[in-house]
Amino acid sequence: MKQFRSLLCIALLAILIGCGTDEPDKTKESAEEQMKLSGDTAILSEEDKLKASMTELIERMIEGDKTVLYEHEFSYYTDETSLSDYMKLHRVIDYNYDTLRGITYDSVKIMGDSAIVDAGIIYESKAGGEFTKKYRFKMYNFHGKWVKPYMSQVRLEREYLEQQRIYDSAAAAEEAEAAGN
Repeated sequence: MKQFRSLLCIALLAILIGCGTDEPDKTKESAEEQMKLSGDTAILSEEDKLKASMTELIERMIEGDKTVLYEHEFSYYTDETSLSDYMKLHRVIDYNYDTLRGITYDSVKIMGDSAIVDAGIIYESKAGGEFTKKYRFKMYNFHGKWVKPYMSQVRLEREYLEQQRIYDSAAAAEEAEAAGN
């Protein structure tokens, strides 16, 4: 009976040790970055905001939340396409994210309302372990948030915003004329 208890304790100890891991979570920022992100976003640099937006996209995709793709589309596209219609698109349905594990940033170059991000996407290998594939992403900031559109195009967003500006100017002029009479 004593030997059985000893074997049981050793087996439980071996299971507990085997389940632990010393590897840090690669998708999480350092403690300093977490503190910055939990505070006021006004103190974050544009690069930090961009990285936070991209990291959120990747983390939500890891969780299986494809609605984050829709949230990263340009306004002209979301004004024309409902979320339910978007989620029915084959390109969205077939988006493969099940081996996605995280992101690392190599460099960020911000140029006005756009940026080029060189990053490594961490995937889980089918053979076991992880590997990183390097990508160059274009991200845009038109409405105070950095986005990486999946279906929409920057050219069409610029045209849409210009049309809105013209319409708003004409409406304001018409309103001023009506108020003057």
